[in-house]
Amino acid sequence: MADRFNAMIQRDLTAWEEAVQAPLGAVWREPYERAAALFFYNANSSYRNIPQSIKYKGNVAAGRFFGTLLGEEIRRDSSLYGDVTVVMPVPLHPLRRWRRGYNQAEVIAKAVAGALGVPMETHILSRKRRTRTQTRLSVEQKAANVRGAFGVNVGRLRKLLSSSYLQRSAEGRINVLLIDDVFTTGATLNACHHALREAFTELGIPPQSARISIATLAFVGSP
Repeated sequence: MADRFNAMIQRDLTAWEEAVQAPLGAVWREPYERAAALFFYNANSSYRNIPQSIKYKGNVAAGRFFGTLLGEEIRRDSSLYGDVTVVMPVPLHPLRRWRRGYNQAEVIAKAVAGALGVPMETHILSRKRRTRTQTRLSVEQKAANVRGAFGVNVGRLRKLLSSSYLQRSAEGRINVLLIDDVFTTGATLNACHHALREAFTELGIPPQSARISIATLAFVGSP
């Protein structure tokens, strides 16, 4: 999962550097971002019923339960995730959230944040435009569907970076843990990562001082 996610980041970074005619790594060197999932999601696994129940059947209690399990597993791996400073869920478009009544990623993220003992922030990352459901799209269509779909409230991000909590907990460094329910192709999480990285760059924060990790309940694949 981490290899797939970082390959997407590097592909986009390479394309951007080629567009501005800068040598690879001249502008910034992206760290190898961390990724984790609680279970595999495939046609032969009964685990696939968990995210479906949370997302489409209103099973918020399951989201809290498995989100807590995910957070506890992440907390045990202190060598990789001990420096997480804030949790952010992948946002839904306001209309879709209104129709569903909740954001399944936010339910999971709140439980993860509670297990880690760090705050959850839902007002920095937003979905600027409504996108098609990703379910029946090809890999290329999924990437195009969410490209540029997310925005960042730079003012709120600046406020978070200057908060006393962050100064105390991480010596001024930040490690955002992005949360979603399922990692399928990684297109949505990559689009969120890109939006956050652009915002950090705008504020003059290099990747070495602002990591962006990801975690989901499920990873589409097999052991």
